[in-house]
Amino acid sequence: MNNPLISVCIPVYDQLKYVERLLDSIVIQEYKNIEVIVSDDSNHTKIEDLCKQYDKKLSLRYFKHQPSLKTPRNWNFALEQALGQFAILIHQDDYFAKPDSITTYLNKFKENKNLGFVFSRNTPMFDNGELVENVRRDPKIIYNLKMKVDHLVDVFVIGPPSNVMISNKINIKYDERFIWLVDVDYCVRMIESGAEYSFIDEHLVTIGMHAEQATV
Repeated sequence: MNNPLISVCIPVYDQLKYVERLLDSIVIQEYKNIEVIVSDDSNHTKIEDLCKQYDKKLSLRYFKHQPSLKTPRNWNFALEQALGQFAILIHQDDYFAKPDSITTYLNKFKENKNLGFVFSRNTPMFDNGELVENVRRDPKIIYNLKMKVDHLVDVFVIGPPSNVMISNKINIKYDERFIWLVDVDYCVRMIESGAEYSFIDEHLVTIGMHAEQATV
C-alpha cells in the first residue's frame, strides 16, 4: 500500500488535442507509479501516433479497436486491462487539475483501507476557463447515499467517472445496455453492493466542456 500501482484508463474517440492535454496532466503528476491505458475507438491513427510520443514519459499501453467498441463497452474494456490496485476511468476531454491530484485520491485510501471508491468535487469548465457551474455537494446527501441511493437519479452528486477512483475490490462493470444513465447506474450498484466511499471537497479533475462532446 506504500506505493501501489494506479491505472489511469482512457477510452478515446477522436479529439486529439484533448487526449494530449490529458496525457500531459498525467506526466506532471507527483505520484509516478502510474500505468496509462488508452482504448481507442477512432477510425484513424492520430491517437496511436500521439501515444508513441509518450513512450519515455509514461508507462502506456495502447489498444486499437476496429470496429469500434463504442460507449460504454469501451469503458469496460479499458478497466479490464487495469493492473493497478486502484483505477480511474477518465474521459478524453477531462484532465487532472493539479500535480498532486492522484496523490490526494490515494491518501484517502491510505487513511481507510476499507474504501471501495473515492470521488472529488465535480468542476465542469470550458476551454476559456469559464466554469459551467461551481458545483457544491450537500454533505447530507453525500453521506446518506447508502440510505437514499435514489438521490443519485435526481442530483448526481458523485459526478462522471473521471471524478472517481476505485479500488480493485470493486468488481462491477458498466451496463452496456445504457448510454445516458450508465454512470449513474454504475454508482448506484457500487453503493448497493456495500462499497465504502469517501468524498474529497477539492477540484482534482477538470471536466472539460466543449461543443463536440457526446453529452451536448
